[in-house]
Amino acid sequence: MFGTRRPGLPLPPGEGGGEGPIVPARAGCLGHPGRHQTSSHPNPLPGGEGAGWLVLGLLLLAAAALAEPATKANWIWYPEDPAVQGAGQTRYLRRSFTLEAAPTRATLRARWDDGATFTINGQPAPRPAGNGRDGSLYDLTSVLKPGENVLGFAVMNSIGVGGLILSAEITTADRKSLRLYSDTTWRAAKEPAAGWDAPGFDDRAWPDARIVGNVFAPPWYRHPAFDMEPFLSPGEAAEYAAWRAQRIALPPGLDREKDAAARFVQENDHCALRIDGRARPPLLYRGTVDPLTDHGARQIALFRDAGVHVFAAYYHLAACRPKPGVYDFSRLDEVVRAYLATDPRAYLVLVLHLVPPTWWMDQNPDDLVRYAAGDDYNSTDEALRVRVPSLASSAWFDDSADLWRRCLKHLEGQPWGKRIIGYQPGYGIYTEWHYYGSWTEQMPDIGAAMTRHFRGWLARKYRSDAKLQAAWADPRVMLATAEVPHAEPRVAAAALGLRDPRQQAWAIDYYRCQQELTAQRVEQFCGLTKDLTGGRALAGAFYGYYEGVTTRACRRRPRAGTSSCRSCSARRPSTTSPRPTTTVTG
Repeated sequence: MFGTRRPGLPLPPGEGGGEGPIVPARAGCLGHPGRHQTSSHPNPLPGGEGAGWLVLGLLLLAAAALAEPATKANWIWYPEDPAVQGAGQTRYLRRSFTLEAAPTRATLRARWDDGATFTINGQPAPRPAGNGRDGSLYDLTSVLKPGENVLGFAVMNSIGVGGLILSAEITTADRKSLRLYSDTTWRAAKEPAAGWDAPGFDDRAWPDARIVGNVFAPPWYRHPAFDMEPFLSPGEAAEYAAWRAQRIALPPGLDREKDAAARFVQENDHCALRIDGRARPPLLYRGTVDPLTDHGARQIALFRDAGVHVFAAYYHLAACRPKPGVYDFSRLDEVVRAYLATDPRAYLVLVLHLVPPTWWMDQNPDDLVRYAAGDDYNSTDEALRVRVPSLASSAWFDDSADLWRRCLKHLEGQPWGKRIIGYQPGYGIYTEWHYYGSWTEQMPDIGAAMTRHFRGWLARKYRSDAKLQAAWADPRVMLATAEVPHAEPRVAAAALGLRDPRQQAWAIDYYRCQQELTAQRVEQFCGLTKDLTGGRALAGAFYGYYEGVTTRACRRRPRAGTSSCRSCSARRPSTTSPRPTTTVTG
């Protein structure tokens, strides 16, 4: 929308370069077409407007001076997207090299995602001398030989991004040293050929390997399961530290700012976003980018330069709990700081994903979602049978609420927390609170946690077995043993696809129970947000895809000096791509 200007509202003076993007009059509610909105909002940079822009310019020049550092070792794969074409696939990577003499010392460190078979000159590699978070370390001194040698890896990627990273150091008897890294000197193939991993094989028809990312690439770098530091040289580590420092540099004067307060209001029959009383276009950039990469910074800069200074940043809270009893918000801090470093005028809405870490789900199997369509977890696609906690799990809610409190208290106590104007709890398919698996009729949630919750819901509604039996037209059902309906009662329907309450109350009751619980969880996390931020920050969630979906606004009493809570639903546009209803408490 930024390539072509249309008649409408200019941004308030000082927002972005030049006039700033023009917002159509019907798209916002900042005033009449052609009328500037003025504000006495203080310049966040010290020394007045001119001095502030000078400092801002120097910051941007400094940021541009240091490019994202390269590393000699890289994650490599066949030339395709490993998360798409390479999902559930095995790819074959080979590297040949020649030694003039036998090695006196040869070590190789490798890491792969998710599995690999390693051969040397067509034979299985020796057992690794070490195997852990820092990869597998091999002593190849007695395995390599004078002449041609071949390293072969058959790498399997089950889901998501995948690849191989490797570094090797070889010293020969003639005192020559050779270093090998995973890079584009490797050749790759989709299918193996006879002798592909042995000397003498002609690999000229194989394409060069594709670099997926360097040592610092997400999701591996700083992931609790991966220690990537041993793949770095001392020089690369120092270069990265310098680059990282400028990438998270805070805007000058931030420590002197007041905490930003945001709310939605109705102006000229439209919704408007006000930050510290200043009207802004109801527009933000919600991109799933890593702001600590050059690509992410470029995306943020595009919107900054177009005059859009409100961003939604997506983050998995599971990354803040690397193991039981340990909380680490440093990476989240860096994400927030990176937005501010790229756009010193940025404001953020944090979209925080509520699925717990793998270790939590390993410890709490009875608190997970189970599916009537199948008893296995067959995918990591949230629209299928993904392994996630049940909304009905009190253990999940208690632990997630505790983490939510810790996270918000931490952020609210940091200088960069002043620019966070909203918190969005994310659960369900793509954080939009659709129950996991519901899009593809996997029929959640028949797990133990939901079954307990459903029985309690029925007991509160019917109070006796006799009333339940009458409602369900089933003399055998009892409050203490009632089950969540499986596939058959859910797919059964009466005329026009509707359900007959006299014959299908079982499924009707379950879906009502599930939806009430969903709305309750949204309210609980949004209510926590309002309490923890003193009402200054926005709280809301995506909930539903169709106009008329029931939404429940936060019914908490407004704090002194704040407006009452509101709930607004975005109409579904007449396109083939539906958009979610957004419930916001302002």
